[in-house]
Parts: sequence; structure tokens; C-alpha cells
Amino acid sequence: MQSKKFKNYIIFLWLLICLVACKSIKNFSLYPINEFFPIENIGSDVVISLKKGKYVTKDYIQIENINNLVINGNGSTLTMSQLPNYNNPAILKFFKCNNITLLNLTIIGLNENLGEKSLLHNIFIYNCKNIKFNNINCLNASGDGIQIASDASQINEYSRNIVIDNFTIDQCKRNGISIINALDVKIKNGTIRNTRGHSPQAGIDIEPDFDQYRPGVSHILLENLIIEKNGGSGIAIPYIGCSNNITISKCSFIENDVGVYNCGLNVKILGSLFDNNKSCGIIAIRYPEFNIPIDSTIIRNNRLIGNPKGIYYKGSYGEIVGNDISKTSEEGMELAGLTGYDQTVIVSNNFIKGIKGNFGLVNNFSKFTFTNNNFENISGMSAIALYNGKGIISGNKLDSIKGIGIIVYDAIVEIKDNQFHHVFEEKIKIFEGNFGNTSAIVSNNQVFMNDGDKTNVFWDLNKKSTAKDNLFVSKEQKQKSLMYLVGFKYLINNRID
Repeated sequence: MQSKKFKNYIIFLWLLICLVACKSIKNFSLYPINEFFPIENIGSDVVISLKKGKYVTKDYIQIENINNLVINGNGSTLTMSQLPNYNNPAILKFFKCNNITLLNLTIIGLNENLGEKSLLHNIFIYNCKNIKFNNINCLNASGDGIQIASDASQINEYSRNIVIDNFTIDQCKRNGISIINALDVKIKNGTIRNTRGHSPQAGIDIEPDFDQYRPGVSHILLENLIIEKNGGSGIAIPYIGCSNNITISKCSFIENDVGVYNCGLNVKILGSLFDNNKSCGIIAIRYPEFNIPIDSTIIRNNRLIGNPKGIYYKGSYGEIVGNDISKTSEEGMELAGLTGYDQTVIVSNNFIKGIKGNFGLVNNFSKFTFTNNNFENISGMSAIALYNGKGIISGNKLDSIKGIGIIVYDAIVEIKDNQFHHVFEEKIKIFEGNFGNTSAIVSNNQVFMNDGDKTNVFWDLNKKSTAKDNLFVSKEQKQKSLMYLVGFKYLINNRID
């Protein structure tokens, strides 16, 4: 008798524990195809290991105010059986949770375009901390594959310390991943592809909802990702909320509209591949009318191949270093300064080749430094074109340039220590410009003359520049009769060898 009472007491206690735990699980009605998804077991300080199966929910699953939960799907799938009748839901939602681990689960959406006001996301994270996803697949979302959001007005409640690792997101209608308000997010070792159907159609969209709370997103690492065939940008970072401290490293952007579109602050784009994106490899841009602070975008050691334009940079204090840009139908690199900003850009150690557009590099910055770049096989108007500013062009090598080597127009520039090989028109051509302040100091350059050269070599149409200590290497005697230095105001110690 005593044993029976004790047994009944244990059963009652177990039911009570399940009831308390289930108070945090709202709005669900789930039934199995193969196995039952154990919603009643979800609670704090719980580890759940599912038997591999297919699970269907009639309504969204909300896990709220839960701490220290592990769910291992063991290769299971979860989907929803019908469309919800309310706005912006998700199949699986984590709300105000801490220390959650989700493993080995595939969530399949309904693959229907529900429109802007009725998005069904696969996973929604809201005001959560210390979330880890590993081996999670999100397929066919009618909205976002994964959305990370928070109450924008309460920074202490922002979702933070989120890790998404080893995943695939495919065939989502709006975004693969949306980061709306969050801090300290790492997304790595995954694939996001085929996002299309509803704007912005990005692989990853980092975009707070409200501009007045800045920064809305901060300290984001995106690493070792394959982001391909999305209708919008591979990664989009619009101006809203001034997202900052974002690192994009060792990623591949293939056949998106734009590889990376960046309006953020302190953004680093490092060691990544940009292959045949439809509009541009990298766009980094500022909008002064939206009160966006000066940026310091770093674009370093990337490979850009087959994009119509390699890099378009409109900002201040940028560094574009060590990139390999090739096979563009437009400019390899376009630099556009911003009126009213202190415009400075450093471009060094880049290899720009196989450019079919007008210019290998075209500049409109007020301050610039171009050093140790290689330009090769440029078939347009010129390898380098300067249409504004004051700066230095030093240590560059220009080879197989069908047009002009360097165009100077409305710029004040020092051109020194460069090498010119197989430049078939003028090696340097200095125009008068519209504002009358064009001039150059051209010094210590080496020019290797080509067989059959017929044009002036260095030509100053403005008649204000200085040429000194330049060396012209000529293989044929007849080339020595060419006009090597035309129009310069000062000629000092130039030599023909």
C-alpha cells in the first residue's frame, strides 16, 4: 500500500513538472508522421534527443523564458501543415530564452509567397541570449530562413551571443538570414542560396527596423560561407541603424545580384571570392543625407572575377588592399568621394587585369594614395583615370594597356616610381580640366618603349607640370625621335636609354 502511494506521488510530481515546463510553450498543436515531437518535455535544464522522424505542427511553436535547453533532432524534419492566419509568425520561435542549443534538425517551410504582411519564417529568435545552432537546415521558407530580432528600444535586451554553424538555407522567399537587432553574432561554415520572391532577397540582410536606435546591430562575424544565386545581394548592410563592426571573411559570393552591399561602419571584407555576380562584386557606399558617419571600410585580399564592376567605393577613409580583380565588362574599381566629407582612400597592392570597361581604376576622391598596384591587359580608355583630388600614384606597374596609361584631369598628383610596359597610347596624359588646377610632378618613372610607338609619351596639355628623373628605355633607334615629354613647364634630368 505504501509503495502504491509512493508510486502515485511520483506520477503526480512528474505531471506537475511537465505542466510547469509547458507554461512556456505557447500556440502549438503538433502531430507526428513517424514520431511524436515531445513538446511536453521542453523546459529549463532539459536535454531532448529526438528519435529521427518527420514532425508536423498545425501552429507555430513558441519556446519562451526557457534556460539551458538542448534539442538534438538527430536528423529529423519539422514542418507546418497549414498557413497561419496572423502576421509574421515562425514555425519555431525562441522568445526571451537563454543558453539554448539546437542540433541536427531540418525545418521545411511552405514555399509560398505570402506577401510582405504575412511572412512565415522557419526560425525566429527574439530577445534571446547564448543561442547555438549546429547542423540546422532551413528550406522553403515563405519569409526568412532564420530571423534574429529584439526590442529595438531596449539595448540591454538585444539578442546576443548567437552562433549559427554548419548549416544550409535554401529557397527562401525574403532573406536567408535577417539580423534586425542583435549583438555578437557569428554565422559560419554554411550555405545560403536561391533566395528570391520578396524584397530584399538577400542571402544575409543586416538591417534594423528603426534608424533612431544606433547601432542596431554590432559585432557580427560572417565566415566561411557560400552565398550564391540570390535575387538580391549576397550580404546586404543598408544604412538604417548604422550597423557596425562587421567582419566578412573567407566567403564565396557567386551569381548574386551584388556580392556585398555595404552601408555599415567599420566593416571588413577579407579573403573572399566574388564570382560572376550580376551587377557588382562589392559596393561600399555612404548616404550623407541620412546622417551616416564617416566609415572606414577595409576591403582586403579578395578575388573578384567576372563581375560587371569589381569594386564601387563611395565613402571616406577606406582601404582597398591586396585584391585580385579580373574580367570585368565595366571598371575594375570605381572610387567616388563624398561632398562635405574628408575624403581619403588608400589603394595598394591590387592586381587589376582583363578589364574591358573604360578604366581599370577611376577616381573621384579628394585625397588618394595608389601604391604598388599591377594593371594588366586593360582594353578600355586607360588603366588609371583621375578626375578629382590630390594624391600620390607610386610604385605601380602598367602592362599591356591598349589605351592611355594614366589620365590626369582636375587633379593635383605626384606620379613617381611607376613602370610602363606595352602601353600603346600616351603613358601619362595631363588635361587642363574644368577648374584650372590640374598639375603633376612626374618623377623616377621607367618607360619601356614598344615597337611601333607613335604617340607622345608623357603629354601635359595643361603646361603646368614638372617631369624629372624619368628613364625611357628604347629598343629601336627610330623610337628615339619620338616626342617623349611634351608641354611640361619644367624638365629636369630625364634620360633616354
